[in-house]
Amino acid sequence: MSGKFLLDTNIIIGIFANDDSILTSLAEAEEVFVPIVALGELYYGAYRSRNQRQKIKLNQSLFFEISFKSHTHKNLQIWSPQ
Repeated sequence: MSGKFLLDTNIIIGIFANDDSILTSLAEAEEVFVPIVALGELYYGAYRSRNQRQKIKLNQSLFFEISFKSHTHKNLQIWSPQ
């Protein structure tokens, strides 16, 4: 499946878990976006985790793999019905 993807927290967790179906779909993506709310949820979960240090490092690795765009009204419309 190609196109643009806006990932939610559960999908990101699936990526961290090497879920083949998710990784296969994303391999064909034109663009992948991660909302800042999802990153906040990942950190919330990491700080509540038994493996806190490991989870925080995993989250930080995500920061180096993605580029951030500001959430303006115009780019939020990308996800609205046309």
